[in-house]
Amino acid sequence: MTDQPPQPQPGAPADPPSDQNPTEPAGTAAAAAPAETAAPAEPAEPTGPARRSRKGLVIGGSVAAGVLLLGGAGAAAYAMLDGGGAQPEAALPASTIGYVRVDLDPSAEQKINLLRLADRLPDFSEDLGVEVTEDSDLKQVIVDALVANGECEVDYDADVAPWIGDRTALAAVPGVDGEPQPVWVLAVTDEDAARPALESGLGCGEALDAGQLAFTEGYALITDGTAAADVVADAEESSLADDEVFTADMEALGDAGLVSFWADAEAALDWSLDAVPELTEGALAESDLEDLESLTTMAGALRANPDGIELETLSAGDEAVLAPYRATGTSVTAALPDTTLAAISGSTAPGAVDDAWEQFRELYDSMATLGGGALGGEALMPGTEDAAATPAEVDPEMHDYCVQAAYDTFGLTEDALTADDEMLVDIFVDSCTGASADVSATATDDPWGGAGQPDLDGIVALLEDEYGIRLPDDLVTLAGEQIAIAVDSRGLDSLDTVAGMSDVSVGVRTVGDTAALEDLAGRIDGLLTDSGTDPLTTSPADDGFVFATNDAYATEIAADGGLGSTDAYRSVVSPEDASGVLYVDLDLLTDVLRPVLESDPEALGYLEPLRAAGMTTSADDTHARATFRVSFD
Repeated sequence: MTDQPPQPQPGAPADPPSDQNPTEPAGTAAAAAPAETAAPAEPAEPTGPARRSRKGLVIGGSVAAGVLLLGGAGAAAYAMLDGGGAQPEAALPASTIGYVRVDLDPSAEQKINLLRLADRLPDFSEDLGVEVTEDSDLKQVIVDALVANGECEVDYDADVAPWIGDRTALAAVPGVDGEPQPVWVLAVTDEDAARPALESGLGCGEALDAGQLAFTEGYALITDGTAAADVVADAEESSLADDEVFTADMEALGDAGLVSFWADAEAALDWSLDAVPELTEGALAESDLEDLESLTTMAGALRANPDGIELETLSAGDEAVLAPYRATGTSVTAALPDTTLAAISGSTAPGAVDDAWEQFRELYDSMATLGGGALGGEALMPGTEDAAATPAEVDPEMHDYCVQAAYDTFGLTEDALTADDEMLVDIFVDSCTGASADVSATATDDPWGGAGQPDLDGIVALLEDEYGIRLPDDLVTLAGEQIAIAVDSRGLDSLDTVAGMSDVSVGVRTVGDTAALEDLAGRIDGLLTDSGTDPLTTSPADDGFVFATNDAYATEIAADGGLGSTDAYRSVVSPEDASGVLYVDLDLLTDVLRPVLESDPEALGYLEPLRAAGMTTSADDTHARATFRVSFD
């Protein structure tokens, strides 16, 4: 495959060149930037090569020693490709359903990055059971950790070092019956020395049966039930490394890091639906199934940077997969105050809110259907009462509970009700009790138990009739082109001083139609006032509108702040052309939690070295991309 060098991120240190890899390392905080790929000839058609015919699913179960080595490497190590020799996919057939690959001998610079990060975590060597330094051999660290934890009885220098290679993978390959079978692939430098060691189980389990071990392309293949020679024959005829779909995904991923994975999502779904037909009989809504069928493949890589770690994933599919992740411009989180503790933002694709509303309604209706009455039925709209629905069908305790809930919601009292108030209460109680539902509530500690699902249409009608709040139209207005929710760290230095919401600075900033948002804010205030809740503070912004819990914060987040220029933010977030951003300042979070965690020094010790955490989502013409990063001080 071809590794693509990432684009450097402003403000993030770049890895020095490695003498083991002619490409620039991807261990920078900008590894999530979309790799340049050729645009498809026909954008309206599904991109990428045609789907291959496969059956199977990446499932649990594997050869014991393979799982231990692979799992240990994934937990203890990360680095980049050293650029030499065949990769595990060259030893696997093109029919492979999916695999997880590990580089056991990373480049010097990347190994140093990893071990330096590990050294910042307290008790890491003690927890692993071995000494970990910048000079450590990761392969020996893994084996020694297994021995220290009683998993295996093996001497690394005598039993493993003479023949072990630099890469390993655990794959799922269809067997003769089409069922997925686990296959462990391990690079070897000496087949004659590797054979007796592997046949013995490496001191980690039972010896292998005849036919479970075969060699090809400098790799040992160990199977669990399927003849290894058959897998080798299939790989020699057509390997995964030569598959166009796999190659396109891995090129888009760029640097595969030490730990990478790939899976054929189409084949996984096919096998799942065949193996568990009940999935299509209520467990999966039709819209959920359509979303899954839109996904074709997935890939990902775990990488180490000089100041942190990152996990990047790619998803390929049709436009339904890509559209929600495609955006232009800069995330509004970059304009928040530099004292922001946590923030989340998302761009709104055309029609996304309407689609989400329809999915919510489908889910709501399916809950009532699955509940068989326990979750309620379809309550009638006010004024369309059925003769079968009489007050006697509603438990008196439930009725009284709903009446009181109406009073509390709208700030009413029984001795001062106008005719309009009475109508409002009646509408609320009808929705609350689900009076026409074919259920009979019983007196319980929770009056909602068995009381019926509130009528969604009745609630929507009530909001529009009484407050002019129209759903889902007003949700479209509220989401705008982009929306962000933020929590500021100021005022949280002592949680004991927080007496109410106004003492915590929380805000929502929408990029959208300022006039329409201001009008919506007035209607929401009417609802909050009637329910006895203080209205939210609001403020217009140059590009939209702000809702907040106090005046000072509303004014502040309506203006442009400096979060996007801080080192902490830039170490974990790439805000340009991001459809979604999640950001947490772990330094500030540690300060907030310090008084609470003083009695737990171990937890505090693991938090203190951490700087920030973030996730960025985006998309290009072929792949949706999500990158999660954690940076260290």
